[in-house]
Amino acid sequence: MKVKRTTMRLVMGLLTAFVILTVGFDTKGEAAALPSKYVLSVVGQNISTSHVYVNDGKSYVSLRALTEKLQTKISYTKRSELYDYHQYEFSFNEERVMVWGNEHRGFWIQSRPVGQDIGPHDKKIYEPEQICVQESDVCKVDKKRYRGPILVKGTLYVPIREIAQALELEVTVKKTDGQTRIDLASA
Repeated sequence: MKVKRTTMRLVMGLLTAFVILTVGFDTKGEAAALPSKYVLSVVGQNISTSHVYVNDGKSYVSLRALTEKLQTKISYTKRSELYDYHQYEFSFNEERVMVWGNEHRGFWIQSRPVGQDIGPHDKKIYEPEQICVQESDVCKVDKKRYRGPILVKGTLYVPIREIAQALELEVTVKKTDGQTRIDLASA
């Protein structure tokens, strides 16, 4: 009886340790981003550091936090095809910005002047590299080269430099006292 209790305690202890060690780890292979010590200012308004992430040396900002600071509405559409595609659109500074894609194919960033339809004035800001089956349109994102928008715990984060380019904003980076300040301002 004493052996069974000791064995049961040992098993429960090991199980508890396993659960404690695995909580918070990304088991889906999604972006492993870390909270940053960055300060991001968008047209003079600071965005909380909880909305800024650094992933593999690249700085990202939550798309929702960014559009809130820009005081612009964002629209969301989900299209179901072979894969579900998520499309986010918003306008600022006479530019209409579109971020669309999914985790399997990656996310694209493009912009065009407000009021214009698809055409030669479209600017492709970021397009993920794809690995495709030969002579087929069956493709997936090349994760080794992917540097575009990422999903972190259900929130879409966009690369700061690329979204600034889409919004026609100038990026300034200053490092002081162990903190990095990124300013996005009208050019």
